[in-house]
This record gives sequence, C-alpha cells and structure tokens, in this order.
Amino acid sequence: MNLYTDYSQEKHGVVLVEIVNLTRATIKEAEEFKQRILNDIDTGWRKIIVDITDCEFIDSTFLGVLVVSLKRITGLGGDLRLVGIQAGVDSMFQLTRLYKVFETFETRERAIKSFASPKVDNGNIEIQNTLFSNDTIIPLDKLQEESIRHALKVTNGNIVEAAKKLRLSNASIRELMEKYKIENRFGE
Repeated sequence: MNLYTDYSQEKHGVVLVEIVNLTRATIKEAEEFKQRILNDIDTGWRKIIVDITDCEFIDSTFLGVLVVSLKRITGLGGDLRLVGIQAGVDSMFQLTRLYKVFETFETRERAIKSFASPKVDNGNIEIQNTLFSNDTIIPLDKLQEESIRHALKVTNGNIVEAAKKLRLSNASIRELMEKYKIENRFGE
C-alpha cells in the first residue's frame, strides 16, 4: 500500500476494501472517491468495505458519496460496510443518524468476515468462501445473545429501537434479555 496516495484497495476474494488514506475527507476529495466507488460497483463488485480508519473528519459531501454508493450497491443486491469510525466522524454519524444506515466494524478483518455467508447442505452449515474455512460456527443461542447485545449497543440501550432493528416485539427482547441474563445498563 502506498501511503502517499489518497486511496488504496485490497481484494479478499469477492470482497473489495477501499481504504481512504485521508485525515480529512471533504468536498475536495469527494468527487474522486465517488468515481472510484461507482466504478467498483459498475465493474461488478457487490461486497465493498470502506476503511475510514485514518479519517478524523468527514464532511457532509463525503458522507453523501457514501450514502449514494450504498444506495447504488444495495439496489444491485450488494452491500457497502464501513470500518474504523473515529470519535469525530462518529459524532457526524450520530448527528445525521447515518449510524442507523451503515453497518460498521472496528476492524477490517471483522468487516471482511461479515460477508461470509453460511451455506446449508444436508443440515450442515458450511462457510462458502474458503477464506473463512477455519472459522467456528456460532451456536444459535449465542448468536441471539450477541444480536441482542449489538442491537442494544447501537440503540444506546433503547429496547424499542433494538426490537425494531431485530424485528422483534419489545416483550420478546425483554424475554431474551432475561433468558440470557443481559442487563439493560442504559435504562428504558
């Protein structure tokens, strides 16, 4: 990776990682980034990760490019996920409520793994992509617990919003919280 360029790429099987090597992503850089991402989509990439770990600031124009790119790729059956949202950028995501729109990850590895889709064959679950062949399968009850924890985290402990994200009733969320002994540290 050449650290003197504004952008770089990594390819991991069917997953493309676009790395933004900018501390400030503004209107000045937005058009070039937009062309880059839309070109990726137009050339067939359907699983894209944008790594913004280096970005300390992102303006509304650059955010707009991310939104347009997400809309385009999801319209084609793909997804765009984000990695490395720093505190200053996170406050912009909170202010614009875009944290509800984008799936975000702390590390590139987790974002890449999130694109692994399980394949069911005669009742056995396999990971389709050989990149993830050494991964262990998470038991369903543990997955439910982690899903609830994640939904509560991204909604700041709001059970109603967590239920909407998981498409469950508030009562179901409370029942699962009790079953898995998950504390609602944020209050209701």
